[in-house]
Amino acid sequence: MSQSWGRYGNTSRRDSRSLELLTCVAALTTFLPYLAVPIGRSSALQVGNFLLLFAAMLTSAVLALRRSFVLCVLVVVPMLVSTYWVAIQGRLEPSARTSIAFSVSALGVLGSALAQRPNMLRMLIRGVSLGILLNVIMGIIQIISYRHGSFPLMQLYRTNPSFSTPGPSYALYVKRPFGLFSEPSSLCSAVGPWIILLGGLISGDQTVVAFGRLDGYLCRLSILGGVFLIVASRSGFAIVVAVLLPVAYLLSHRKRRTPFGGVTPPWRFLVFLLGGLSLAGVVYNTLLSRLRSSHTWSDRWSSFRSGLELLLGSVHHLILGAGPGQSSQLLLALHSAGLTNSSNIASALAAYSVDTGLLGILALLGLSFGEFRAILCSSEISVGLLAGLCLGFALLAATSYNSLAPCWLLGGILWQWDLVASRPTVRSIAVGSLRDSGLRF
Repeated sequence: MSQSWGRYGNTSRRDSRSLELLTCVAALTTFLPYLAVPIGRSSALQVGNFLLLFAAMLTSAVLALRRSFVLCVLVVVPMLVSTYWVAIQGRLEPSARTSIAFSVSALGVLGSALAQRPNMLRMLIRGVSLGILLNVIMGIIQIISYRHGSFPLMQLYRTNPSFSTPGPSYALYVKRPFGLFSEPSSLCSAVGPWIILLGGLISGDQTVVAFGRLDGYLCRLSILGGVFLIVASRSGFAIVVAVLLPVAYLLSHRKRRTPFGGVTPPWRFLVFLLGGLSLAGVVYNTLLSRLRSSHTWSDRWSSFRSGLELLLGSVHHLILGAGPGQSSQLLLALHSAGLTNSSNIASALAAYSVDTGLLGILALLGLSFGEFRAILCSSEISVGLLAGLCLGFALLAATSYNSLAPCWLLGGILWQWDLVASRPTVRSIAVGSLRDSGLRF
């Protein structure tokens, strides 16, 4: 049996194909947040995070995982320190469950080390494309069901207590599709940044990953379907996608030698159709949902102010935070007493900062600096910057969920973007054999 030898050992071709399939399935399951094991009434362990970690352990070596492990420690340690602080005060619940769920979500970052290997990066992108398409299909089913006043397959949304569960009235009054996620904001936060990354990679010279015919079709369909679903959800995030996706497309084409990068006319037509659909969705969202949107963003801004007041309320909160999961309970108590206008913090990054204090804020600053440095040292600076900008906006202003596995996976890939899109060797790898040539660190 033929074998492929790498820097860290050897695997048979059959084993390599099995690991590629596992990588694809792991990336796919990150877009299925309700495929999870509940722990308590407010937390759950998502299967996608375990599959990513398992695939990384089977295909990567310790050196290859080192960069991802640093990121994992950077974001988990402040959460554990804050948990220890509230445990001393006798307020361990729900901090313990929240810390466990958060730590498991962060462990999924280790799976991003798979992106260092070209053939595994290709399978990751294939799994992400399939995951987006599954959400698009579910979103179309929801749109059709809303016309009949019913919510389809509601039992699928009851296995992960860390996400909200839609009620029957949602199909009667709200009628906004959100695929297999819990709400439109979480869908847009998980899918939007990946659309920007895929759009930049597929429209460039493909030196980071060599798209075959199947992967190219899946990637383009996922971009078109993802933008359609984001627009159909009537989310303000459509504005971000409508602006960043054409920019990623145009900047990537600058590396092409021929006008429009040699893109075939049908694909060129789809690109312009995609841009027109995005702009039409933005106009629709602005004109018909102006009142709702302004009310939503006003609530978000109010939640930011309430979180800041809670953070600055005491020295302990400022340094070590309120504790994992404690900020929402404290704000709910203050809201019930009429002391604040918000009962929760509508931002994943803001909630993390309030929960962990200055220690967590410093960790976020270090994470941002590390990703920015990795992107500047890569061969695909524009794609990395735009995807990182979209991801940062999603976690700061679009969603309050910090357990979205697609966001963790993309964040881990951008953290080591200089290794994924390495300047000196990536071209020879992309145009050569896609078989395993070993991880680089």
